[in-house]
Amino acid sequence: MHKIIFSILLCVSFNAFGKKLTLTGFIADSSSGEPIYGASIYESKNNQGTTTNSMGFFSLSLDSGNYEMAFSAAGYKTQTGNLALYKNTGIKILLTVEIISTEKIIITKNSYKGQSSDIQISKLDLPLKQIQAIPSILGESDPLKIIQNLPGVQSGGEATPGLFVRGSAADQNLVLIDDAPVYNPFHLFGIFSIVNSDALKSFDITKGGFSSEFGGRLASVITMNLKEGNKNKFTGNVSLGLATSKILLEGPLIKNKISIMVSGRSSYAHLFTKQFMPKDQFGSYHFYDLNCKISAELSSKTKLYFGSTYSGDQFNITDESTYYALYYAKVKWNNFNSSLRLNHVINKRLFWNASLLYCKYNLITDVKQINPYIATYYLQYKTNIEDLGFKNDFSYFINPQNTFKFGAIVTQKNFAPDAAVSINTEISQLNRTIQKYSAMESALYAEDEFSVTKKLKFRVGGRLNIYTYKSYTYINPEPRIALSYNLIKDWAFKASYTQTHQYLHLLSSKGVGLPTDLWIPATEKVPFKWADQFTVGLVKDLPKKNISISLEGYYKKTNHEVSFKEGVSFMQTSNINAIDPDEVSWENNITSGTSWAYGGEILLHKKSGRWQGWMGYTLSWSLSQFNELNNGKPFYNRYDRRHNFDITLIYQLTKKISVTASWIYMSGNPITVANSAFNLTNSNPSIAPSVPHYGIVFDYPGINNFRMPAYHRLDIGINYKTQGKRFTKEFEFSVYNAYNRQNPYFYYILSSGTPATGTSNTTKQISVLPILPSVNYKITF
Repeated sequence: MHKIIFSILLCVSFNAFGKKLTLTGFIADSSSGEPIYGASIYESKNNQGTTTNSMGFFSLSLDSGNYEMAFSAAGYKTQTGNLALYKNTGIKILLTVEIISTEKIIITKNSYKGQSSDIQISKLDLPLKQIQAIPSILGESDPLKIIQNLPGVQSGGEATPGLFVRGSAADQNLVLIDDAPVYNPFHLFGIFSIVNSDALKSFDITKGGFSSEFGGRLASVITMNLKEGNKNKFTGNVSLGLATSKILLEGPLIKNKISIMVSGRSSYAHLFTKQFMPKDQFGSYHFYDLNCKISAELSSKTKLYFGSTYSGDQFNITDESTYYALYYAKVKWNNFNSSLRLNHVINKRLFWNASLLYCKYNLITDVKQINPYIATYYLQYKTNIEDLGFKNDFSYFINPQNTFKFGAIVTQKNFAPDAAVSINTEISQLNRTIQKYSAMESALYAEDEFSVTKKLKFRVGGRLNIYTYKSYTYINPEPRIALSYNLIKDWAFKASYTQTHQYLHLLSSKGVGLPTDLWIPATEKVPFKWADQFTVGLVKDLPKKNISISLEGYYKKTNHEVSFKEGVSFMQTSNINAIDPDEVSWENNITSGTSWAYGGEILLHKKSGRWQGWMGYTLSWSLSQFNELNNGKPFYNRYDRRHNFDITLIYQLTKKISVTASWIYMSGNPITVANSAFNLTNSNPSIAPSVPHYGIVFDYPGINNFRMPAYHRLDIGINYKTQGKRFTKEFEFSVYNAYNRQNPYFYYILSSGTPATGTSNTTKQISVLPILPSVNYKITF
């Protein structure tokens, strides 16, 4: 590994010797000036070190004297050199990007930061260069799709949005972009997330043992930080694909002081799909997303950031293939979130981050079905949720063995869920009022991470939640504890216990169809949910090969899970022609229960070098029990997948050519299917004379009584990259589902015949994502 030798020589009077001094500073990219998150600072004399926070800041307490220092980060050349420390000192280190060649990779001492040195358990930290090297569907590299291939993280199924972490529902993930929450981080069908990977500075997901800083969700914390923009020069890239195109621009507004980053992406497949569809059937889908960030260095100790993300989706379906059932549907939704953050180094040991946060999510699903012999039916679902919050975080670096964090957050939440159905009258013409809900969610937190011995580390903390809805106030403490014990060199045993509370729910239709998700708050009738999670793990680092191996086991119990009761939905009305808001009582249609999730995971991960990638396996169980569902008996819920295996490889074939391959295998989802059917005669044909006097009724023996076939697929890709004086050009060819596996999207029962001639029922499987080749061309300047 190439070394850049530097020396900092500061000599003060002789009485400075023997004092405890503090070395503080920032580590940034030498080309763009962007801070580097998670960079390592290490001194070999006393075997001490620390890492940078999301702003690239670090603080390290040392005795006065001479030290050999190493500064390193994944994907960057390590800087080593001598430091003479005789007074409190602040420095700025610029690291240069390491170019992977086809020659042998040499790892210098202390340049590799392994998992065994970190107390955090269940954290998946993927380098962005790996994420950008792995094509997902239609050749789009996407972090939220790629982490679904890692142990403990799953998709809901083929073309299904959402992340399901360790047997938990999608609403239990806390997704943050520059500290601001996102309620739906996916575009339709979960094909893409709403963040362009080129616009990201950092990305990670924590599946358990959360820091006390994070709360309000039960399953995972996903943190994404946008690039801050190049402070030295204007750069950017343009990418053209078969289904989407995107652009990113960044550069200084005031050189070395204020920078901006703007990225945009849009799909355009809807412009061509109509050519290949029947005249009487047509579906159109379009999405776009925008990301922007402005960064200002007010002083050497103070920085100001403004970041914003906006995304929009629209999906239309038209089916006029049968004269007696004309079907029209439209789905629209958008996300908007922004954050204004101030970072300030108060003194040599105290770091402050203040954030003003805002987010808004809207969804509307409109369905119109016309039967000229009976009536015209209208159906509409709406969800509207808005957050405004203020957060203060403090980090106090007592010494290299002790870091204390504390802070507070307060958030005002507004909800407006709505669902309506009508006959012969458009929903907008009905005389009704949409019920609105408001709640206040606040929290105080504190935690101390310290070393008891050189081998044993603890992180002890807690969070105090205060939730207010109308005249009801709930105060819930959350204890958090984690430990790490270094058994021998590069081996560590880790364990954690975490309690979390969640004060909002996502109600989803149980069938497969258009999005009908409704976000609702905990109320006096609908309880909040809370969970206890225990995690243990064993980690082994192989520094010379830049490989980490982790083995983890977990157990999680969630109380007050919510679901619709049998046979009801968000809507419950006695008069379909004139909906009365007083008759729509979704709170009375909710039942609560308990769920359990447990299992084991193993992951082998190589983050750099000519060969990169990972191999992971998960064995897991996820069950639920509701007194008012399934006759009170436990059942495997929709997130239960017994086996999950993935292998992903990236190989730098030459300086210009790299190849990738990813194979995924998952046990099938449990679903509910009928085991028998019988004919039912219409006892009162005078009410609906056009309806046949018979019908088929299906008998369902229990919830999730059938498991889909296993899901598996192979994705491959090849990237050709050339470097010129002014431009870097990349050509990428990839194939999603290379051997065209017909994975199930959903099932339906097809009935044929009549009672007179005899009827037969057949279960049909629908698959939606066959083999999909794609081509992308990218220019970076």
